[in-house]
Amino acid sequence: MRPSPPLPRTLDVAYLDPSGEGRDYVVSLRTVAAAKLKPGQYWTEDGPRTAAQIDCHTVT
Repeated sequence: MRPSPPLPRTLDVAYLDPSGEGRDYVVSLRTVAAAKLKPGQYWTEDGPRTAAQIDCHTVT
């Protein structure tokens, strides 16, 4: 069954981090759907990461 309306090819994700800094990313839904994640991992633009790895990652 196809979604109605069709899903977009990309998704813009925007949020505020704990410091109040704004972040946003455009992600390809095809790339996210194709990711091979292990239990406890999340997709990131830098590849699969655990919550602890995401929390320790500093964006510059």
